[in-house]
Amino acid sequence: PATSYCLGSVWSSIITTYSCVRASAPRRQRRSVNMRFPGYCSNDESFQTGFRNGLYQSFQTNGLCSDSQTDNVGLCNRGNYNMQCGLQKRSLFGRLKRSDHGVSVEIPLELQTDQSGDDPEGNVEEGDKVLDKTVQQVEDLVDSGQLTVQTDGETYTSEGATFTASAITYECDQGMVVVNKVCVTCPAGTYHDGDQCTYCTQSFYQPSEGQLSCSTCPEGTITHLPGAHSKEQCVDPPKPEPQTGLLIAIIAGAGAGAALLIVIIILIVCCARRASKKQEMPKQNRHMRQDFGNRVYEAPNDLGTSVPPQENVYAEIPEYGFKGDIVAAPPLPAERKSIPPSEDAYQGLQKTQDNPYQGLQHPARDNTYQGINKMKVTTIA
Repeated sequence: PATSYCLGSVWSSIITTYSCVRASAPRRQRRSVNMRFPGYCSNDESFQTGFRNGLYQSFQTNGLCSDSQTDNVGLCNRGNYNMQCGLQKRSLFGRLKRSDHGVSVEIPLELQTDQSGDDPEGNVEEGDKVLDKTVQQVEDLVDSGQLTVQTDGETYTSEGATFTASAITYECDQGMVVVNKVCVTCPAGTYHDGDQCTYCTQSFYQPSEGQLSCSTCPEGTITHLPGAHSKEQCVDPPKPEPQTGLLIAIIAGAGAGAALLIVIIILIVCCARRASKKQEMPKQNRHMRQDFGNRVYEAPNDLGTSVPPQENVYAEIPEYGFKGDIVAAPPLPAERKSIPPSEDAYQGLQKTQDNPYQGLQHPARDNTYQGINKMKVTTIA
């Protein structure tokens, strides 16, 4: 029906179960008007009472409070007029004095909504029209300057630019919320939480409508989802299943980690071996250079011994055509006679005491300018 709000329609933004609930008209509809009167103001009770009486008489003079319709909204209830002064001034004796910042007045309007019949939306619309009409009448008086207040021999006239009106609000009963200007009861499976219907949390349930809390499931039972609306929805928790997948994942991860560790160890060993080989290479090269000495001293003689150090080992080099490679030089003949150490080891070599410049022409001794014709200087007249 049109007065019910189910999941999937207007009601879906509030309720979360598949139950349908009936809508009803709100208990009250409220609105307020605000205006300001420039002039002196005081918080004295006598001033406040006189101002309220003067405002009520102004409404009567303009024909508002004589109408029973407007009286139903509280416009003519002088006790509901809320007055507030501007800045306060105190005398030397500590008493409050009047302020010249004006008098602000708020008049709350309240209408008891008709809750009879099967058309709550229609009843709400009628109430809105009554409130709108009253607000419009007051605004017209303010704009025209006809809303004046006479008190203590002074006249106060409301300023049109200061008039304001609030939006209409709707008051529902406890356990209900406002949906599209009508009141809806919180369905089963929910509870009334301030201005909204809230799911019963997991392991809680609520079989009734319009409740302020949810009931707990019996000990050892839970609900699979929030919003349970029956005790039968409280069931035993599912038994934990063996976590084979987790075990396989752990084993696979451990295997992969071990393989990675082995690869890292192998790389470290290989790098260490390469580094040690590089450190040994200079030592080997040094030993190799020592192995290639002058083999002449190691050539055996007729007796199988090394050549004595006192012999002139270079005596036979020109004969065999030695070119500087000691290792490649042919062995000395076995019948080579040793030269006594007393003999001149350098016999047969040309003496170097001769003049190395013998036979060379000394250009420095010749006349440097020899052969150059004498230069003649000719003077040109």
